[in-house]
Amino acid sequence: SSLAVLALVAYGARWTFQGVVRRILAAIQVLASGGAVVAIISSASAPVESALSEITAATGVSGNAARELVESVSVSGSHFLAIGALGLIILGGIVALGEPRTSPGASRYERRARSASLEDSVATWDDLSEGIDPTKR
Repeated sequence: SSLAVLALVAYGARWTFQGVVRRILAAIQVLASGGAVVAIISSASAPVESALSEITAATGVSGNAARELVESVSVSGSHFLAIGALGLIILGGIVALGEPRTSPGASRYERRARSASLEDSVATWDDLSEGIDPTKR
């Protein structure tokens, strides 16, 4: 859960930075996703044990007595979907780790505006005075 959120944040931040920071974020993405997969597998394989703290908080009963309160457990298939999505995030992080060091990142840039001469400016005003649309040249 929180590891999956960390993996998604690292994925998003990876597109903002360049160089070493980008590689560190890709590594965080891979490690956090892997940790989330392990957490999902462990909770899906032992659902009663993973829910014991919630059972204790709700009933005040702990230990084996809390286990005995559970009559049945049904696990949905949503953990397969989560593991598949995290697998794609892991794959994306591994690909990012293998990118060349000169891969482009987000950067701000501005194009230089064409410098208009004074004659062009005057000609534009003259065209407007004559009713000609200067944008349709």
